[in-house]
Formats: sequence, structure tokens, C-alpha cells
Amino acid sequence: MQTNSLYTAGCIRTFSGEFISVLEPKAVQVFVVDIAVGLSREMRFGGHTKKPYSVSEHSIWCADKAAELYPDNVSLPFKLLLHDAHEAYLKDIPSPVKSELGDYKKLADLHQDVIHSRYGVRISNTDKELIKQIDTMALEWEYEHKKLNWHGLELNDRARIDLFINHFVKLCKVPFTIQP
Repeated sequence: MQTNSLYTAGCIRTFSGEFISVLEPKAVQVFVVDIAVGLSREMRFGGHTKKPYSVSEHSIWCADKAAELYPDNVSLPFKLLLHDAHEAYLKDIPSPVKSELGDYKKLADLHQDVIHSRYGVRISNTDKELIKQIDTMALEWEYEHKKLNWHGLELNDRARIDLFINHFVKLCKVPFTIQP
């Protein structure tokens, strides 16, 4: 077994093969495919839903809700699509656990800032309020429709990844590559 690229201190190896430093992530190493795969395989509510429901599906729901509620704010859906993108690298941790982890928020903010930088996203104070509002709406809807009961389609891995990438392609306004 070849292990020369298996262990790289302080790094996470992504789907595309990039080694992302946990403490010093670089925007040039961020690719849509890694975000799509990571979020599509990361389950909401710590996996405790009636059927698999991913962070990518949550992000898409939020982006679609932003477009519905604020049709004149054309940049908001993309901001919602990426609002949890750091979880592609750092995992979706349920809020009660996250609050006990000390530096997790600092790491999450660092990774989120790098992702935003890569894709030309600027978050204003108004954006923060709208993102929080829609994220809370999503949590309440998901709790009823995905955790307690199941409503809607159950997507497979490939469908979740493709759906996220398709939304990204539609919403991103800066040049990007999907994978290295």
C-alpha cells in the first residue's frame, strides 16, 4: 500500500486530491467539486433524519428560498448556496456540540472567508441578517419535513452532487473551474 500521500500533517485531502490546511486554507485550492461532494455527503441533524438529507440539499433549499423571498437581490441566492460551504471541509456539527468546541467558529469563519474570496462573495450586515433569517426558516422546515416526517424526494449521492453543481454554475458570477 502506498502511503506517501496518505498523511499530510494539519491537512484534509479533498475529493479532487487537494490538501487543504485546516489552519491556513488557500483560495486557489478551493474547487466546486470538493464543496459539492463534501456537502452532499454531509448529513443534516448529525444524520438523524428519517432518510438521508444533506447539507447540499439544505444549501439549495436556502438559495431557492432567497430567490423566492428577495427576487430583486440577485446575489443573495449564491450567498445562501455557500453559507455552509466550510462544512465541506470541517463537517456539519450539530449546534449543541459546536457550542462546546471553542475554536470551531474561528476555523469555520476562516474557511468561509477563503471560500468567499475564491468566488467573489462579499457579505454585508444586511446579508448576514437575511442569511440568518433564511437559515432559521430552513431549520424549522427541515425539522418538520425531514427529521420528524419525510416529505419530498430522496436523492442519491450523484443527484445531490449534480444538483449542487448545477445551482453553483447558474448562480456564480465570477470565472471558476469545477475541478483542478
